[in-house]
Amino acid sequence: MRQVPLQGAPLEALPPKLRTPLEDLVQQLPPEEQAELVSDAGPYPERRPLLHLIAGGASPRAHLTLATSPAGAELLLLTHGTADARVRELLPVVSDLARRAAALWLRERSAALASTDVLTADHYQQVGQAAEALGEAPIANLAFRLAAELDPTAPRSLEHARWAARAGDLDEARRALAQAGDAGPRELRRQTLPVVAAAERLASGKYPAGPSGAAQRLDDLLVTQDLQAAKDFPAEIQLPEGLPAAVLRARLELEGSICPGLPPRHATPLLCRVAFQLRATAAMTEALDTAWASGKGREAEAISGYIGLRFALPFLYGTDVAALPEEAAREVLVKRLGELSQVAREGASASPRVAHVALFAEVLADAVQRPEGASAERSKELVQRAKEALDCAPCAGDDDELRAEWTAVAALAALGRAAGEADVREVLATLPMSLPEQLRHPQVALSAWSALAASDAPGIEASATSLARLIGEGADHTDTVLELAELQHAAKPDVRTGEVLLRAGTRLASLQVPLELRARGALDAAGVLASRGELARAEELLTPLLGDPPKLTSRVERELLELAHSYLLILRARGTRDAKERAEYLAKLKERSGPTALVDTWRALWVTELGRLPQKAACRGDAACLTAISKRGQPTEAALTAKVGGSAAKLLRRGVLGIRSADLGLSARSSGALSLSADFRPLWLAVEVPYAP
Repeated sequence: MRQVPLQGAPLEALPPKLRTPLEDLVQQLPPEEQAELVSDAGPYPERRPLLHLIAGGASPRAHLTLATSPAGAELLLLTHGTADARVRELLPVVSDLARRAAALWLRERSAALASTDVLTADHYQQVGQAAEALGEAPIANLAFRLAAELDPTAPRSLEHARWAARAGDLDEARRALAQAGDAGPRELRRQTLPVVAAAERLASGKYPAGPSGAAQRLDDLLVTQDLQAAKDFPAEIQLPEGLPAAVLRARLELEGSICPGLPPRHATPLLCRVAFQLRATAAMTEALDTAWASGKGREAEAISGYIGLRFALPFLYGTDVAALPEEAAREVLVKRLGELSQVAREGASASPRVAHVALFAEVLADAVQRPEGASAERSKELVQRAKEALDCAPCAGDDDELRAEWTAVAALAALGRAAGEADVREVLATLPMSLPEQLRHPQVALSAWSALAASDAPGIEASATSLARLIGEGADHTDTVLELAELQHAAKPDVRTGEVLLRAGTRLASLQVPLELRARGALDAAGVLASRGELARAEELLTPLLGDPPKLTSRVERELLELAHSYLLILRARGTRDAKERAEYLAKLKERSGPTALVDTWRALWVTELGRLPQKAACRGDAACLTAISKRGQPTEAALTAKVGGSAAKLLRRGVLGIRSADLGLSARSSGALSLSADFRPLWLAVEVPYAP
């Protein structure tokens, strides 16, 4: 580490047009805030490392943060702008900044390595990450090895195995894999095992003669990130004709990464999108499409790479719809997903599981085109197709783990889409027991949705138990904790479940968390308070949401914000004794509309209920009178079903506002291989529903 060459002060990586706005920002702060910003003892070296250095600070913590996280890049995006041209200017700066900070931090820490206070696994992990940003593979390998020796957990052992393999230390890589055993995060194992296998083949030098052997060697160089050797790969060596060669050459142009040219820990979605666009040239995409059209080399791995590079990454980065208005973007996405579905159907001869990618693409296109839900007939069809995918007899011959995951994800996507009209638990029960951890949540959440809609108490209890188990296993489970609290309160709205939801919702409403969680928590807590007659406290929770209009990024966020607006008017109308004032609130409520049929229906129920408040007041508490008024015009389940779908109608009838939130995604791994994802995040909001029994 003492021999690591310094590359200059981190701030010297910033040209004046990037540095000046940061200096102006610091100068505008009051003296006491500037003093806090520059302090080595406070939180700012890690929270705002660039501003800390601009203010005159020199904390090693700031250097480490800039070397191993996107904190510096995120601030530069805020001050410099997020237009593509602006982001393109930042790409070399971000890399240079990371390298300078990494070199400086490693030199700073080299003097302290003999001290007992740094002889920890976490410290060596940090050394490894800083060395990775600098491209110092030998230091990274040794640091991750020391971290694994001090804390021989499966994740650390797998990380060590990967770096030992890249360094050519195969005995050490095998030992680290043996230490990890079958434990450790599934995704980390997927990243590690191919690297070790590739390094072993490279070390042996034993490759089949001809194009297939050449392709395997080039693939191994990319997998082990030996980019120089990959770039020096002789052009005259023949690769397999058609798709395999085109995919390999595209991966080489992308430097074996889905975020080329950036240190791995600095890969933010915006930076990666622009970095990908710069490398994914027209010539590269044309070569991929030409190879596909030729029909040559349509093997499962090559098809996966083609779909990953030509469809999944553009979908992930939004390159097909950049700067388009919403309706035009929907049209483009639906068209591209249709093309993907066609490609997957054509490629099904290579592996029956490729056909399940077509099902996933169809479901995703359907959701883009009609986000509120599928019809009863379409839902029935989707349930059947999910069942057929999971019952796929020919798939038994395709035991590739990643492709097997495509089948499960496609089935979950179809069932999530169908859950608005159908009870999907029977098909969910046929999913493999060995689902990866990221797919266990949608399976449990979908089961909970169907059980609650069916008023199946044992099913609800089983789902609640499964959710609690996921919370115990997960790393970040804030939304799942709220989900469980909502489920238990929706199933049994009593004092205990209400208090749990009130505490969770109130806390989330006050935190700097994503808008969806904050709004959801505020609505839940407000609903519990309002049901107790504490209307003023409920208003206090909702009011902060309606200040400066936030940038909404999803349909669910739009629904939640509109619910907050509407519920606040409802609470104020209920809380006033002035008939004229109530009429004004009611008029404002009637003027609002959308964004979905469910919100419209819930709002219409409240418009009717608020119009009857004077009649209910005249009952003077007489139960029979109140019941008679409440029953007038009470919507039937059939009428509600026609408006919001079967399961949401059942939930409304029992006093629960249920929102189905599905998150379907296309991506690709560093190998270019296609990756599908599906999650289902139901919201069982505690806001009151009129006419509930």
